[in-house]
Amino acid sequence: MSIDLELTEGLGPKGNFFQSINRLDKLDSTIRLLLPNYKLKGEELADATEYVFMVDKLQFLFQNYVTGKLPKLSFLKEVARNNWNIKDTITLSKDPMNVVIRILVGKNANGKEIYIVDGNQDGSFGDDVARPFANWSAISNKIAESSPVKLDFLAGGKVVTKEIPVVLGKDPTVYTIAAQCFWFVCGL
Repeated sequence: MSIDLELTEGLGPKGNFFQSINRLDKLDSTIRLLLPNYKLKGEELADATEYVFMVDKLQFLFQNYVTGKLPKLSFLKEVARNNWNIKDTITLSKDPMNVVIRILVGKNANGKEIYIVDGNQDGSFGDDVARPFANWSAISNKIAESSPVKLDFLAGGKVVTKEIPVVLGKDPTVYTIAAQCFWFVCGL
């Protein structure tokens, strides 16, 4: 999987990287428990796999620690494991923020590979648009072919919500047996 990010958030003062992307079933069990359970998977998909992109993992863990969902020792363990500077928490919000993008990938009834992004962050794929994978070389307008996602950022000490366009596509230059190699574009 390759990731092309046109908007990058979550880089700390010392350059620590706070982003992560993974399959939901491969995430650490502690992280999975902190994520809300999705009520509806939307369109019935064959071979469905859910991906979780944490735009700001430190913010996600911090807000779960502040609300008491994540024990202090677990929070400090993640900080140490990721080499994050605990002083970076002064740049974080104690109020919950949407800093996670959930994506469902699979095949529709016609066997076509599609993805669904929970753009409105409501815990459901059922009200979001199913889109075919884009072809990187053929994509002409990333914005027009994207799924907008509402994300929160801390700017000037205030939480700001922005719609960020997200596009998933197959990389025609990479071959994998499982054909699960795709790229992810997130930008303005």
